[in-house]
Amino acid sequence: MKLIANELDGSSKLVRDFIRSDDFAARFLPNNTRKDDKHFFDAILKSKDDYQRLREVCQSTMQNLPLNELQSQNLDKLCSGKALAVVTGQQPGLFGGPIYSLTKAFSAFDYARKMKLNHPEYDFVPVYWVADNDHDADEAGNISLFDINLSLVNLSADYDSQNISLAHRYFGEDVIGLKEQVVDAIKNTQYADEIMRMLHESYAVGKSWSEAFITFINFFISDCGFVFISAEKFREHGLFAKFAEKELYSTGQTAEIVNQTNDELLSLGYHLQAQVSDVNLFNHQNNIRVNINSENRNMYQLLFKVDPDSFSPKVLLRPLMQDAILPTVAYIAGPGELAYLVQLNKLYNYYNIIMPRIILRHSVTFLDNRSLRFIEKYDINPEIFKSHQDDFMQIIPKYIFSDDTELAFSNAEIKLKQIYDELSGHIIEIDKNLEKSMASAYTKSAEQLTHIRKKAISSQKKSNEEFIDRFMQIRNLILPNGKLQERVFGILNFVAIAGIDEIKQNLSNLS
Repeated sequence: MKLIANELDGSSKLVRDFIRSDDFAARFLPNNTRKDDKHFFDAILKSKDDYQRLREVCQSTMQNLPLNELQSQNLDKLCSGKALAVVTGQQPGLFGGPIYSLTKAFSAFDYARKMKLNHPEYDFVPVYWVADNDHDADEAGNISLFDINLSLVNLSADYDSQNISLAHRYFGEDVIGLKEQVVDAIKNTQYADEIMRMLHESYAVGKSWSEAFITFINFFISDCGFVFISAEKFREHGLFAKFAEKELYSTGQTAEIVNQTNDELLSLGYHLQAQVSDVNLFNHQNNIRVNINSENRNMYQLLFKVDPDSFSPKVLLRPLMQDAILPTVAYIAGPGELAYLVQLNKLYNYYNIIMPRIILRHSVTFLDNRSLRFIEKYDINPEIFKSHQDDFMQIIPKYIFSDDTELAFSNAEIKLKQIYDELSGHIIEIDKNLEKSMASAYTKSAEQLTHIRKKAISSQKKSNEEFIDRFMQIRNLILPNGKLQERVFGILNFVAIAGIDEIKQNLSNLS
């Protein structure tokens, strides 16, 4: 198994400028210039004081996990005000969600490890924020695998269309059938039993989507010392309430501040990733998440007085409410997250919250050994498989057998005729009775050559077809449906092929 790094600078103009221009970060993410600033570290630690409730949230989130010693130590450091947090996050996904759910985690681990090496007097704890108060079941309840032919196999959990938080969605009997589909997709792989053991321990009838996700992801990142935080537990323990009140009673203020930055971004030709609202909150009643706006705001102001813990932030307020409690020194973001986080610096200042550094996650593509052997045999650059469809189809002829075979046989037929004609002239002079024998010999030779020609061309055609089929299979593995592998496939196939230890080792070496 091999990992190939992807370039994310093609995601958008904004992401390209973030990667290539220090001026961009200095303008929209000024704390990104403070990587090694100890005053920055100390200010973050001193600004947090709600560690007891943070500990309760972490313990509640991880109550069913078998924490190892490092996780227990990191939990204690984080919730005692002794460590800075390196945070990443993702909503719960079926069977661990897309591959980038893991690459984000290992990117956070990589950053925390490097910061500890550079600043041994500080502790840096990797934190996985589980966005389980989201209600996007369409995204969370679907994942793709591939079968033995590298064809897509789409899996989908049963769910209704209500805006139920993912933390309160529970697997029914359908999860049994889903696991059977996984068995079919990974059968005859070396580590199929290992992946099925992990799934059986994580995904079961009656288990919440959130708990199942956390249990599964923990198999991969527990050795990194990760602390998990459920966004829904965060809300239930009242950690959103203080900031929800400010948003609820200052309608339009957040929008006014964010729009100042939005205007700057638009003037520079950037696309706005997230739209700001007059009221950037949801309310949760009976596990249903309801949108709040300026028209129903008064009703929810009354509700806040009796149930302040029922409110949660929309996308643009979530980072602030998170960083108001967590001592976040860096957030590891995907391209989409980066695009809306650059909208928020002025809002962080308004709330008097220190904005963390924003780091773009790593992006990788997995290649199995069989595909690697094919690529190496024909000396193919793996980047070719990520080409645009039209360009890709023009590349294939460069690697398949040429049409020289047809020309070679045509030339051979001409030469054969010339040889027999020349020889026949000499033979007839010796004995005219041998003319028919010479003609018969030529006919048999020509027929043999034609027979060999047909077999050779058939064999060549088959080889070309097999090459093209394999070429396209690897294309579908690397760029399924024209998207990066990490956004479509889950990790299951790769664990089944290489084993979890090799996957963890590869991801731990991201840099």
